[in-house]
Amino acid sequence: MPLPRRRRRKGEGQRHAYTLCCFCLGGLSVNFTSFHLHPHILAGVQALGYTRPTPIQLQAMPPVLQGRDVLGLAQTGTGKTAAFVLPIL
Repeated sequence: MPLPRRRRRKGEGQRHAYTLCCFCLGGLSVNFTSFHLHPHILAGVQALGYTRPTPIQLQAMPPVLQGRDVLGLAQTGTGKTAAFVLPIL
């Protein structure tokens, strides 16, 4: 006998695609302060010399900050780990 199927809640299972890149920003200069990170985290990022987020960070950090799931693909060394860890901290 098959198991009963669970009903989906409104909005559950929907996927949202975020496309944002340096070129889409119309030449605006985005820095890490734009993400409103905790001041201690922001100070650490700046102390390490990072000033502008990479494209993967620009795309991934806003939905992570909203509590959404993110799947990101980018080359090694582009800042993927920071893109999901900084908002969590």
